Amino acid sequence: MLKGWVEEIESEVLGYLRGRQPASLHDLASALRISEALALSYITILAREGKVTIGGLGVREN
Repeated sequence: MLKGWVEEIESEVLGYLRGRQPASLHDLASALRISEALALSYITILAREGKVTIGGLGVREN
């Protein structure tokens, strides 16, 4: 059951990212209705597997 759930989440993340590149973490999280922290976790896993790339890091000035 867990494997199917993970594959479903992966499919949702990859489906969102297709055609929306570059995408922001905020937009991905909002689209999937999850926290940015959880979205980052999914992205990190997919990046380790070589399925997505991460770019555009910077410092936010508040």
